[in-house]
Amino acid sequence: MMRAPLQNDLEPLLLEAGLSPAGVEVLLNLALGPARAEDLARHAKLLPAESIQGCLEELRRRGLLGATTLPDGRLELVGAAELGHALGATAGGRLALLVSRARQDHVGGLSLNPGLGRVAALAAPFAERLPRLAERLPQVEVKLQTVCNLRCLYCFIRRDPADGLDAQAAQTALEKARGSGCQRLILTGGEPTLRKDLPALIATARRLGFEDVQLFSNGLMFAYRGLVDACVAAGLTSLVLHVSSFDPAVYHRLTGRDLLAQVLAAMENLARHPHLAIEVISVVNRLTVAGMPGTIRRTREWQRQAGFRWFANQIPFCCVYSSSWDNRDEVLMPMPESLEAVGQIIAAEGGSRWPLLFMGYPLCILPGWEAHAFDLYATLARVLLPSREVDTTFLDTMFVKPSRCRRCRHEPYCVGLSRGYARIFGVDLLAPSERAP
Repeated sequence: MMRAPLQNDLEPLLLEAGLSPAGVEVLLNLALGPARAEDLARHAKLLPAESIQGCLEELRRRGLLGATTLPDGRLELVGAAELGHALGATAGGRLALLVSRARQDHVGGLSLNPGLGRVAALAAPFAERLPRLAERLPQVEVKLQTVCNLRCLYCFIRRDPADGLDAQAAQTALEKARGSGCQRLILTGGEPTLRKDLPALIATARRLGFEDVQLFSNGLMFAYRGLVDACVAAGLTSLVLHVSSFDPAVYHRLTGRDLLAQVLAAMENLARHPHLAIEVISVVNRLTVAGMPGTIRRTREWQRQAGFRWFANQIPFCCVYSSSWDNRDEVLMPMPESLEAVGQIIAAEGGSRWPLLFMGYPLCILPGWEAHAFDLYATLARVLLPSREVDTTFLDTMFVKPSRCRRCRHEPYCVGLSRGYARIFGVDLLAPSERAP
């Protein structure tokens, strides 16, 4: 079944088919593949009054679960025909499409907000920045491990030491990634700098033909100058550094460790390599929002002193997955309460040639600021389609847009709201910007 790009309205269709919100949450987790009940309980975003057993019983009553479990105890959804019979042609067909896409070994990776290239009113103020952003596309991601040296309250990765790739598996993953035809690579985790073979992996990636190797890191290990120099010598070209606060107390509370001094040392070491392209991720949440204008100001001063060949700030609103869901009472906040800080940042730095990229904000609540909107679509697999198409079906597992969004002028390219956010705060803040007559 064909679907419109970035439609992201499967959840409303499932609710219209009579499922409960909690049932939809578990159903969409199962759409990604068979899972044990205990794993679903760990990953599904259920509220205190909801239970995994109650949700599974609902799915069984509706004929959505297989009659028996797999030999290893995992539960799985029924086939496409049964989904259509249980939910109706539209919702069942869309769910079946999601299941089929998720089970393939290629799902869309990183995608620049496509609306900026087509809508002149939005693209104009972004024109000078767009080429650099677009030149990284398409790109392929290899997750080396989920182990990390921080315990961030708002991390969206569930740690599992078993997820780590050994040296041979990492080599195979890089070869497979290069086989996709992409020449731009992201190495991510967990925290990839914990690997002793990281410089060797970077060198392997360059030898395989990747022109651009980007690393996602919290920066702590780069306090050791030798590691920075070794990674750069091996061929590292780009770094995405995650630091959400320069307040020692806030950093300690966010990450579980009193290591801000190491981050500052890492920034000094990185400044010795101005040919790097640098992006800084600073996550907006209840603990960081008041200091976020100062955080962005400090990173920009770093850039003014270091003169990196490319610099940008990624400023995502706290995504509601994993740790941020577990710690939601402490870190999550209604999105409108962050807009004052967003306005201060844009007023101070919005005219700079170094982009400010806000993520996770529906465009209808950023009137006048749309040119700074950028969404990072998380990957469910490691390799882009060989044809370099970007499939967005998997967004249905992470974002939601109510039916009223169909009349919004931003509908073709706005991802809507995080489903986790919507589970807590609802979707009332979405106010469609009417299409021009």
